[in-house]
Amino acid sequence: MAKRFFPIYNIDAPVGPGKPNRTDDVRLIQNLLIELSRFAATDWVANIPASQRNLSTTGRFDDLLELWIKAYQSWLAKGFGGSSVFKADGIIDPLPTHSITAGTSFNSGRIATLAMLCNQLWRYDHNVYLRVGELDHLPWIPDKFVN
Repeated sequence: MAKRFFPIYNIDAPVGPGKPNRTDDVRLIQNLLIELSRFAATDWVANIPASQRNLSTTGRFDDLLELWIKAYQSWLAKGFGGSSVFKADGIIDPLPTHSITAGTSFNSGRIATLAMLCNQLWRYDHNVYLRVGELDHLPWIPDKFVN
């Protein structure tokens, strides 16, 4: 079957409470959420109190980032299959990888929050999505296909 893959971002370790929270991983999640929030003000962002809509790219996991992640995950669970498909726990796990492609769901059947972040931002604006990787100087994998 023919398939279409878009450039997808991944992290090396989980981001969330009690997780490794590597600086570059946290920064990517912050950037994706910030950029996506510009297009989704009436969706999941509406569930974040106005006084807490000031997420910035610090590379540090904190209570504000946890709130943003949970707001996004809760919105996904309500609109896209419930808690059996999305878990609103404030944790974003790396995408499960298979061969050279990234999968979007885990063995449990849950869909990866990171996959949804990437997919939604890509659909809203390809250029903004690609700029996230350029700003953080993220490498293309596999790099042998990049000029």
